[in-house]
Amino acid sequence: MLSQLVSSFSTAATLFGRLDGKVCLVTGAAMGIGKATADTFHREGATVIYSDILEKPEITEQIEQLNQKRDNSAVFIKMDVTKEDQWKNTMEQIKEKFGKLDVTVNNAGILDMDHVEKETLKGFKRVEAVNIESVFLGCKHSIKLMKEQKKGSIINLSSILGLVGDPGLKKTILF
Repeated sequence: MLSQLVSSFSTAATLFGRLDGKVCLVTGAAMGIGKATADTFHREGATVIYSDILEKPEITEQIEQLNQKRDNSAVFIKMDVTKEDQWKNTMEQIKEKFGKLDVTVNNAGILDMDHVEKETLKGFKRVEAVNIESVFLGCKHSIKLMKEQKKGSIINLSSILGLVGDPGLKKTILF
């Protein structure tokens, strides 16, 4: 529902062409805020790299449709944002295919924890790796490519739960 709200707002607020000629990477782009962000960037004229660990058939279909409207304007790269070698590989693919990277949106995030008294250290470290370490990796590897063109933008998103806690939390959410 949140992604529908974001998408409908972003459709109403679109000023076509604001991102013409820009190459943008969005992590966690298979659904939710990441997908809405990637879709909005594409509507604004960007070439968008939809990146996620989830390979959803509807994203593949959507990318095919986007490329029919504007050739080579969208790609999907499967990436586990917690793996540095996958960040390196993604940057190599972007450089080879597009020659540059203008924007990175570090959006990927999960909330998959039990009540703190029941959670395992392994489970906590998984959430920490996706929600914190991946942002570091995204910045590190995006900056390398952006420095070559002497410009770029990195947008780091987080959940409200980065600021406040929920002691009774027991759910899985993919941002």
